[in-house]
Amino acid sequence: MAPKAPDLALPETYLTCRAFAEEHNLRMTTHLSQSWREVKQVGRLYGKTPPQYLNDLGILDEQLTGAHCTYATERDTQLIARSGMGILHCRAVTNPLTRWVDMGIPIGLGTDDYFHDMFQLLRENLAGQAARAGLIEGAEQMLAGDRRTFRPTFYDLLEMATRGGAEVLGIDDKIGSLEPGKKADVILLDLLNPYLTPTKDPLTSLVLYATPSDVDTVIVDGRILKMDGELTTIDMVQALTEAQSRVDGIIARFFHEHPDQREAWEQKAPYMIEQSKL
Repeated sequence: MAPKAPDLALPETYLTCRAFAEEHNLRMTTHLSQSWREVKQVGRLYGKTPPQYLNDLGILDEQLTGAHCTYATERDTQLIARSGMGILHCRAVTNPLTRWVDMGIPIGLGTDDYFHDMFQLLRENLAGQAARAGLIEGAEQMLAGDRRTFRPTFYDLLEMATRGGAEVLGIDDKIGSLEPGKKADVILLDLLNPYLTPTKDPLTSLVLYATPSDVDTVIVDGRILKMDGELTTIDMVQALTEAQSRVDGIIARFFHEHPDQREAWEQKAPYMIEQSKL
């Protein structure tokens, strides 16, 4: 069950979703402290921060995962850690990722609607955490045990992108790792290109240099969706052409109903006016 966010869903919606989830043995996920707008709106309506508000509703617990948590306060973070809630770490790559991990908060990486590419997200996290170390926490806070290993490591990030995501969503008994009894979800990468080979550590190369084009084969629950770099279940050209046509239609109707928005768009992107005439 996935009510959108505390500023966009009524309390009754959260409670109804929770009742349904409990009845059908489901979990819940929601955007949480994802924007300053959300924080201000929830504060205006309920006089609380979003995590405090959901906690008082009885929603904040180990059955919930919250996406983002970028604007969570220190008190919010402590509340989240005590509740057992997991965090889906998306977009804001300067979030206090390593501190969340040290506090025992379950973390999974999510592409959300911004990256679309887990490899890019891995690299953004490396850069973001390095920037945070230098500007906010100090480099010492980013170093593990022996004070020589920068965190998060390449393996840490890959684990958050696979096993970590499954654990946060409460489905690690079904997916997230290659083990007997779990669904056959497998991704094979072709390393034979000059960006990934030669290498001493393939995991490091994947995090630093891999792209979606390096994904050779994708198997989901035993079903082959991509093989030898080609999709097996859809015609990509046809799908993209139809998708673009539908988007063009939606935008045309929107501009017809809201001519002021058309004018604003044409001022912002005048080159599109000429393109539409071609």
